[in-house]
Amino acid sequence: MRRWSVLITLLLPLVMLSAADWQLVKVPTPKDAQELSNSGFNLFHRAGDYWIGSLPDGSALPANAEIISRYDAAQGELFRILVETPEEMNKLAGKVSLLFSTTTEIVFQATPDQLLNLPEIRGEWIRITTTPKFMGYQGTEIPATDDFHPFVQDLVNQVDQVIYTGFVQSLQDFVTRNTHTAQCDQAGAWIRTQFESYGLTSYYHDFLISGNTKHNVVAELPGLLYPDSVIFVVGHYDATAGNPYSAEPEAPGADDNGSGTAAVLECARILSQYYFEKTIHFVAFAGEEQGLYGSNAFVDDIPGMGIDVVGCFNYDMIAYAGTDPWPPDLVIYADNNPLSLAMAYKVEEACLTFVPSLIEPDVDINPSMGSSDHGPFWDAGLPAICGIEEQAWGPDFNPWYHSTSDIVANCDMDYATNCTRAAIAALADYAVPIVDSGPYLSVNDKVFDEISGNGNHAPDPGETISIDVTLINVGSEPATGISATLSTTDPYLTITQNSATYPDLAPQATGTGSQAYILDISSSCPQAQYVTTELTINAAGGYTNSVPINFLVGDPVYDPTGPDAYGYLAYDSGDEPMYPNYQWIEISPDSGGSGSLVNFTIDDQCLQFDLPFSFRYYGSDYTRFTIAANGWIGMGDITEDDYSNSSIPNDDGPAGMIAAYWEDLSPQRANSGRVWQYYDTANHRLIVEYNHIEQYAPVGNFETFQVILLDPAYYTTETGDGQLIFQYKDLSNIAQSEGTVGIEDPTETMGLQYLYDGGYDVHAADIGDETVIFFDPPSGMPSMTMELTYVSGSPVPAGGGNLYFDVYVENTSGQALNFDAWLEVAYEGGIPTTVVLRHFDNYQPGWTINRPNMFFPVPAAYAAGNYTMAGKVGVHPDLAWAEDNFPFAKSGAFDGVFVPFVPDGVPDVFGGEIDKGIGQPEMPTEFALHGAYPNPFNPAAAISYQLSAFSHVNLSVYDVSGRLVAKLVDGYRDAGVHEVIFDATDLASGMYVYRLIVSGSGATPTTGFSATGKMVLLK
Repeated sequence: MRRWSVLITLLLPLVMLSAADWQLVKVPTPKDAQELSNSGFNLFHRAGDYWIGSLPDGSALPANAEIISRYDAAQGELFRILVETPEEMNKLAGKVSLLFSTTTEIVFQATPDQLLNLPEIRGEWIRITTTPKFMGYQGTEIPATDDFHPFVQDLVNQVDQVIYTGFVQSLQDFVTRNTHTAQCDQAGAWIRTQFESYGLTSYYHDFLISGNTKHNVVAELPGLLYPDSVIFVVGHYDATAGNPYSAEPEAPGADDNGSGTAAVLECARILSQYYFEKTIHFVAFAGEEQGLYGSNAFVDDIPGMGIDVVGCFNYDMIAYAGTDPWPPDLVIYADNNPLSLAMAYKVEEACLTFVPSLIEPDVDINPSMGSSDHGPFWDAGLPAICGIEEQAWGPDFNPWYHSTSDIVANCDMDYATNCTRAAIAALADYAVPIVDSGPYLSVNDKVFDEISGNGNHAPDPGETISIDVTLINVGSEPATGISATLSTTDPYLTITQNSATYPDLAPQATGTGSQAYILDISSSCPQAQYVTTELTINAAGGYTNSVPINFLVGDPVYDPTGPDAYGYLAYDSGDEPMYPNYQWIEISPDSGGSGSLVNFTIDDQCLQFDLPFSFRYYGSDYTRFTIAANGWIGMGDITEDDYSNSSIPNDDGPAGMIAAYWEDLSPQRANSGRVWQYYDTANHRLIVEYNHIEQYAPVGNFETFQVILLDPAYYTTETGDGQLIFQYKDLSNIAQSEGTVGIEDPTETMGLQYLYDGGYDVHAADIGDETVIFFDPPSGMPSMTMELTYVSGSPVPAGGGNLYFDVYVENTSGQALNFDAWLEVAYEGGIPTTVVLRHFDNYQPGWTINRPNMFFPVPAAYAAGNYTMAGKVGVHPDLAWAEDNFPFAKSGAFDGVFVPFVPDGVPDVFGGEIDKGIGQPEMPTEFALHGAYPNPFNPAAAISYQLSAFSHVNLSVYDVSGRLVAKLVDGYRDAGVHEVIFDATDLASGMYVYRLIVSGSGATPTTGFSATGKMVLLK
């Protein structure tokens, strides 16, 4: 790496003026910044073809400049919004102090109270501070870029799309990351936990917004040769759905900017394992969407940090590839600082070197594009770039920008991961890797092919594949006597040819193995399963290195969507094993059918009808149903429609809904088609057809689709639930980007979402003309064991007493299950009362709950007579997969109408540690913290971990302030897989961090294991 020594002269103001000394002016962008500076002008903001700034009172106006006479410092801060449409500006009328506007932007002042009461405004917000900014550079040339350090390729190879996607999904899972919300604070705490789990020193950098303290999250990787030379890689973790100044309840922000934050996290995860000449700071900013509050405060504090800023790489929105001709762009914005331009060209070079033909870099020198977190660095005269998808506000801009549809399903993770590869390459090369002298062998390339399979040259379940591996020597000395062995602990892989030799490799040379590695993939491997192997490389002189080779098996699109918590699956025409066929059943009389009119006369109307057969839906039987104008039908009588679709499951919307295309539709209009229903007696099916129904807006868009209910008495299923078919004959172009498709249970707590506002489930094929979706209820009851064994206590005395029993539960199904476990008490054969209920997620095959000598406190108020205690597992309360019971009696006064109630002090008989040793093929070979389920949770979560040897275990839970809230385990445990329950009944909603520390026999204090994770309590 070359080290640049460049003299830069910044045109900066010499004094800070009070508001009473100047007037706000708008001047054309100058050709000679020095001349404008000499006039006394102070720059506040670059806006493309004009600048906003100040001139001292009485100063002569530059040519074509104008005074912004309406400006009054008492009217609040300055803002500029680049609006999506001119209509957005109308939302500000009468609510703020307008200064001037064009068809694409508006400049105004607003107080904090005014900002809080603004409606959602679609556009890019820019806060204009009145701190003078630098105005240009003189006396410099752009430093030439140099070749990449050879070790950079090894770092690029470690970028993992599955891990990267997990980061974005975790950020989206906070539901909202609006800076004004507690969830944004929780997201910041989670980011800090990630940094610390990589062994990095991390801290909060605090700033104020609307009188509240918020946090930037910073992690440091010290440089070994030049620790004071600091390179920043940054992204903002806050998000908005269009109204950044209010505490938006939903702002998923997957692309904007979960994608950029995930790039920072992936860089930190990989680079934290290595040494560099210069220091790297990984920073996640908040307050960006409100006008760069976090990054402005951070840059203001840089002069006191005693560091030399090498540059800042900012990544903001890198997960929407656009629809332009391939390959997609990565736009790299730089100002006219030569050091910024050098950084931009380094990112461009990284794209062309490491992801050639996959990304087209586009360096754009545009000092006015400072509306993301690189902007404050530019304003301070510090070198920085911004990497962003496509051209901001260009014709191919993200259609889900600043909306609740900015979700992972609408992101292109291939593109985002390639952007991250370019990002880590440029960052690592700037920091200069330090590699020990001698050879350094790593994987340069790997080629997958099939020996037996379906011929698509990609790994799929049930196939035998080969992997040809090419190694590279990125070290400083030759490597000889090279061999490499492939191994795996993955249960879905069997390696049948595991070794190869390689030619001697000089520095920078590559060589392919003498033979391919051969693997069998289990036919039981799920589609889209991420599998893991490890290549151990050996060479003469005792050299060894291990490199992961991980890959994806199968394509998730060929699996059905689901199941949901009840067990429904949704199959499209490409899904195994159903492969449903599109077979339109025309019932509209307009097209020759025999259907009856569903006569909608007003907007958002619901009409109720008798079902021609009893239909079981989510375990409940119905004889009535509802047809709604807005593209859904529902079980039972539903009287209120909802034109505004939402995700599934969600308590916002109709209960018990079957949504073939839930969107704001208008069948009542004269120019719209009509809705029809028809009972096909010969084929035992009910059809509801929406024929050429116009969308409420934009007008001129018509949809034709139908819902088919199959009579469960004729089309039998194991649970008795009915099967459903959605068919789409003719859809408008906007149907792909709007509407909800899926089913939801009557409690609105379970459901299967196929499509929501353009975001498809990973297993879903696009709906379009002549497409079909088949919904199938659970195919059978999962195999579970529930044993409830009476011990003692019956008959219970009249004054009450404890009833003792043993509980045993085991998953014998061979697959991971989500289920409920509960205890019921019934009196004299009457309606049972649930006295204990707990939900389990990701409960693995062979896991058991074994609770001997549990008790139930029977109170004196229980009537005398005969009772039944029952234990059940399944879907509470109606579907039991397995159950057991025993009778007991109580003495005292008989009451034939008594109904049991839940007494005080009932223990959670399903709590405690879960034994995971049964059914495991072998003991764990390493220590690991598996995570918390469910997450988010309420009120309890199960935390699982594994031990490879008998060890001392400390598992504790902390709140975000670091306060210990629970010590779950503190003692010795045997080798195996363990689970413990964290009960947060008495705790407040928020982020909690759990930490596992293992020491002792199997992990000595010097070789111990520790890991942390986060979980979110949502009450």
